Formats: sequence, structure tokens, C-alpha cells
Amino acid sequence: MFLFPWPQPLIDLQHPNGQFTYTSGEGLSTSAFLPFRGGLLEAQHQYPGEMKSFTLGLDQALSWKRSGLMVRPSFQVSLNPTFGGSNPGARAEIVHSVREELSLIC
Repeated sequence: MFLFPWPQPLIDLQHPNGQFTYTSGEGLSTSAFLPFRGGLLEAQHQYPGEMKSFTLGLDQALSWKRSGLMVRPSFQVSLNPTFGGSNPGARAEIVHSVREELSLIC
């Protein structure tokens, strides 16, 4: 009898414009990111099984705020429709960064 559960094999490859992740028992998930008109266009895919789905998202910063040496979005809008899988539909978010430590998401 084992005292510790056997670890599941995990492969995670990341590159500047995306990521490939394989988890034993869950399958393969991929994501790709491309800059698009001042925002970020993202595509995600999950395979196999009931989790098989494809998501295409668009994140757009509406206003920017200086945070130390960096500039980050103060208001950001996201739209993410999902096709297939066990939970198809669309998700929209509005994110407002009030301070560095506080963000409000609707």
C-alpha cells in the first residue's frame, strides 16, 4: 500500500505566444495568443473526452494606468465564446483596476 498517491504525468510547454499542456487522464489543452488592434486575441482548445471544446477570446484594454515602471490596463473588456464541450456559451468580463492590489470584475 502506498502512503502517497502516484503523481500524474504532466507535460507543460510554454512559448511567447502560447502553451501546450498534457495531463494524464485529462488530455491535451493548447492556447495561442496574438496581439490584435491594441488588445489580445486568444484561442484555446481542449481535447479529448467531454471536455473537448474550442474558445476564441478577445481582450481589449480601454484605458491604461502607470504602475511603477510599467503601464497596465485600468479598464479592460473580454469576450470569450466557447464551442463544444460540456459547457458551451459566451462569457464577457469588464475588469477595472482601482489600485495595484484591487481589481473589480463584472
